[in-house]
Amino acid sequence: MAWHPPQFFKGVILVKIVGLINLNKEEKNLSSNGNFLSFLTIPGLFIMFLSWVTIKLSETSRTPALTSFYYLSFGTTPSTMGILYAIWSLLNTAGIVGVTRFVDKKHASYLLLATWIVFIPICLFLLPSPPVSYLFGGKRYFVMTSITMGILALFASFFYILPFSIALRLACINGYPEDNLHTYGLLTGLMNSGLCLGSTLGPIMSGVIIDNIGFPWTQTVISSITTLMAILFGSYLLHLKCSNQLSALIMKDKATIGHKNKPKKLPESEQIAEACSERMKLCLQEPIVYTKVQLEPSAELTTKE
Repeated sequence: MAWHPPQFFKGVILVKIVGLINLNKEEKNLSSNGNFLSFLTIPGLFIMFLSWVTIKLSETSRTPALTSFYYLSFGTTPSTMGILYAIWSLLNTAGIVGVTRFVDKKHASYLLLATWIVFIPICLFLLPSPPVSYLFGGKRYFVMTSITMGILALFASFFYILPFSIALRLACINGYPEDNLHTYGLLTGLMNSGLCLGSTLGPIMSGVIIDNIGFPWTQTVISSITTLMAILFGSYLLHLKCSNQLSALIMKDKATIGHKNKPKKLPESEQIAEACSERMKLCLQEPIVYTKVQLEPSAELTTKE
């Protein structure tokens, strides 16, 4: 004898099937917005990807031999190096907190370009690099190197936050929704991929340069790469300006707009007067109802004292 499932189980199975079909449709619609490769092929987003690669390449290129450089040049102890790294980390954190004020500003793109340009000579004067070491008579200075490293740590935070905000704007221009988990996931993957690639290439490049021409030349190479990055990003902004597309990239100052639209708070007396006037308007707009009273002929009016 064949077993027939109850009607309740048939309904549950039908609901499950319909849910799976709708889930597949949602996944197809989500994937139609673009995958990571199509996201990376957008020119502006690819430049932001290179920006993250470059800044991480710059940071990790100093990691393998910076402590040895301090020890050989100034006799710095490990405890002193620990204090220096702590100070540089605090400066990097302070830079991240400070740069958040410029995330929604309309000059975020110009600020990023200016930071790239300032970054070029700082890298040269860090150790100092051989092309400018003749200015110091071939000598090395503990204070100058430490302060320059602090400036680099402070400016490095700009290259984490500003490219993300610019990339989000570029994604919206190219049809990706702004407040969407899929868009934020692609942007986060783009940033982390760039940072991971830079972390991989930095020590390898630094090791090759140190083995062949010495550690001070690493910052010369980084300065050259930074120059190419500034030229690339500046050319991209110039292309957008010549094609009348730069206005779409410029972000609006949301805080200023919200401040302008925010109503001013009135004094208490004026608030009461305004509320009374509004109530008077409502009363005047209400219809007046007249009631008619008809007395029968035999009815008499009596008054009561």
